[in-house]
Amino acid sequence: MKIKNLLTTLTLTAIFLFIGNVGWGQYSGTGTFTKITSIDELVDGFYVIANSGEAFAMNTTNTGSFFQNTAITPASGVITNPATTIVWKIQKDGSDYTVSNTVGTDITYVSYSGSSNASYAILNPVSISDNERWSISYASNVFTFANKAISTRILQYNASSPRFACYTSAQQKLVLYKLEDVTAPSLVLASLIPTDEATNVAINPTLTIPFDENIQKGTGSVRVKKVSDDTEAFAINANDVSITGANATATLPDNLEYSTDYYVNIDAGAFMDMANNDFAGLSDKTTWNFTTRAASTDATVSSATYTVDNTAETITNVPSSETLATFEGNITPATGATFDTYEADGTTVATDLATGYKLICTAEDGVTKKTYTITLNTEPSHDATVSSITYTVDNTAETITNVPWNETLATFEGNITPATGATFDTYEADGTTVATDLQTGYKLICTAEDGVTKKTYTITLNTEPSHQANITAYSINGVDGVINSGGHTISVTLPYGT
Repeated sequence: MKIKNLLTTLTLTAIFLFIGNVGWGQYSGTGTFTKITSIDELVDGFYVIANSGEAFAMNTTNTGSFFQNTAITPASGVITNPATTIVWKIQKDGSDYTVSNTVGTDITYVSYSGSSNASYAILNPVSISDNERWSISYASNVFTFANKAISTRILQYNASSPRFACYTSAQQKLVLYKLEDVTAPSLVLASLIPTDEATNVAINPTLTIPFDENIQKGTGSVRVKKVSDDTEAFAINANDVSITGANATATLPDNLEYSTDYYVNIDAGAFMDMANNDFAGLSDKTTWNFTTRAASTDATVSSATYTVDNTAETITNVPSSETLATFEGNITPATGATFDTYEADGTTVATDLATGYKLICTAEDGVTKKTYTITLNTEPSHDATVSSITYTVDNTAETITNVPWNETLATFEGNITPATGATFDTYEADGTTVATDLQTGYKLICTAEDGVTKKTYTITLNTEPSHQANITAYSINGVDGVINSGGHTISVTLPYGT
């Protein structure tokens, strides 16, 4: 296949665009216009708008308040090759219609602004308002064009003062001649998506099939086939295609194969234009073909939570308590790749998670693999004990004694050593108020490295020594003295000669 274009991202959806005389083109001055006699015949297309007497057609010349007329001579309900100046495009807009004429890139709309009987020509409006919309109905062999903004204003022909304008009184209503469409819709090959000969196309591409006019569903299918043996990969029936105006969308039921050449066929009659002209179909294998992309060989994984080394094929920094479900939820394989977790033997599918287990990732191609070894973090310690070379610590009774009676809080805490990874705080006797000093009955609460296990130690300070310095008894040679504590004196009376 020739390489013309590169298409990498699509979704296998068929979209059909139709542009042309009856759809979105311009009337060229050649064609047969036939009188229509029902609202059902009023579809998007080109029309001659005539008075009910069928002698005059509305032309594109507007004096500022009305449209002028051109004489016509229909023959047996047919007008042949009318001038472009009397041909108008009538197009559905919601439940209403617009009436316009296109010259080059300029589009002129028939409008009513609410000023007396005037009808206006609005050139290239930024947006269409209700003044440019018309509610069209058919009764008593004529069409009634009521303005959407002011429904009492009817586009009519005034025979007394020949002109087409908007009246509330009874003037001549309108007759329509529609351009016959006898040409079947055809493909716009330059706008196919994927483009003809495209390479590296996604396996679920969007098929866009542009036509030269609006279409409707017919009978048949859009078929995607392999170039190698003409086997049909998928067929999308026209009934399963969603069409809105000029667009039809069909979705493939599954992906195509990688690195495979395909071509697209369309059954004759699968689509029709709005005049029921069948599309001739597309039946060869060279008009529209493309090649899907190769499958990826990327078998790497990534994680925003753990540390992944795609060279060493390791996954580390995994919490010791991580569940298998959480672990797998935090792993992202390369696009199109898949993975499974196994026990250390690499074959037994894991039901839990442990150090040494394997994660095997398989690339999109189904062949390339990477085997990652999983390492869980060391389980945090549950030890909430403390020790001290200064005080007496009983880790069973959870007491700290032999603390000097005058020890400061800072000195006390400096003499306490918690278990590895553990932390502690000192509280008042209630066990909740953070201590600012140190007293008997205060609590030291130690929290283990696991953040859960705790021990609460009761602190006991040594008894404060006495500060009393009074002499309570004194005697000499068996004679007791009299102690005067207030005067700080002792009197002793001894026998003479003692």
